[in-house]
Amino acid sequence: MSFSFGAYIQLKIQRENSVSFFNECKNSHINLYNIKKTQDGYLADVKGIDYKHVFNIAQSVSANISVKGRFGLLMKLILSRGRKVFYALALFLAIYYGVNYFYISEICINGNNIFPDSQILMCLKENGLEKGSLKLGFDPEIFREEFIKDFPGIAWIWVEIDGTKAIVSVREKVTKPDFFDYDLYCNVVASKDGVIKNAISSSGTLLVKEGVYVKKGDILISGVYDSTEIAPLRFVNAGGIVNASTVYTIEDDFGGKYISYTPAEKTKNIIAPKILNTNLYEFKTQSGLGLYIEENDKKIKAFGKNYLPLAFTNTKYCEIIRKEYQLSKEEIIKNAINELTQKLYLSIPEGAKVVSTKEDVSQNPDGSINVKLTFECIEDIAEKKAIVFETQ
Repeated sequence: MSFSFGAYIQLKIQRENSVSFFNECKNSHINLYNIKKTQDGYLADVKGIDYKHVFNIAQSVSANISVKGRFGLLMKLILSRGRKVFYALALFLAIYYGVNYFYISEICINGNNIFPDSQILMCLKENGLEKGSLKLGFDPEIFREEFIKDFPGIAWIWVEIDGTKAIVSVREKVTKPDFFDYDLYCNVVASKDGVIKNAISSSGTLLVKEGVYVKKGDILISGVYDSTEIAPLRFVNAGGIVNASTVYTIEDDFGGKYISYTPAEKTKNIIAPKILNTNLYEFKTQSGLGLYIEENDKKIKAFGKNYLPLAFTNTKYCEIIRKEYQLSKEEIIKNAINELTQKLYLSIPEGAKVVSTKEDVSQNPDGSINVKLTFECIEDIAEKKAIVFETQ
């Protein structure tokens, strides 16, 4: 219970008939706070709006109660004849929350498992929606169309503005699991170009051998058995493993400038006020880049275990330092190979084993460096394809 903006009264309750008084308050859903036992009775706090009801209950059960003290911000303002201050505070709060109603104070993202929150927040910011921005200038329809067009992995996205909170609902596309009917007649074909290293047939007729170059779509294991005088033409569901040497290539141009982002050696702290979970200060680092380590709210206690709606947020962060370098040719090539290697590893399919790499470097007329990286891999290129029967 918080009494920071409310008014409450501390009651002194005589011991006689006090049990009946407490029971009747409980039955009438009147809350008494901070109940303390004294030598001749009890002390208890009650909301100012409930005082008349509590006084009537005391009369009905013949309990003797009296006012020990009056507390709370509103009560103090009224008792000290601070009506102008009270009205000014009420006007300030009305204006403050009225103005802030048109701004976004929180963004909540639901439904995304693969797509990162940071990417969605960045796209929202590019479309004019972020913490502290006006909510009236944001069009969810336009954002949805542009977002789905740029990110085909998202099936549906919608932004709902609820008060000062933006709720982003995401639906990612679900990859349909591969399913193959093993009673279906089929061949095993090459899923990509490559040179055969080894092949094993579990069913069907093996048509390739080691060292043979095959193209995507070539039949590797046939599901058709030739007919003989004894056995007619037969069809099966062909299967097996066909390992082949495949090639993956990536190429790009690189300039002499290199930008690095490194965290500062020392962390920093900033303290900002917060009222009713609404930040009054929008924190930004000097460079606009920062790594937020932790954020803690320091609440202010008042009247025992109760808290004021005012808190101070202590944000611990590390500034991200941006540096630009002019690299030598050797440094450009080294960084380019590292970058392309990471990209190429992400592009090769799961199960493919890299057995060799090749690097080709050349200089363009404009002075930039062209780097081409090639991976030779060993992988299973067997893929089932149903046999289509033509009828006349």
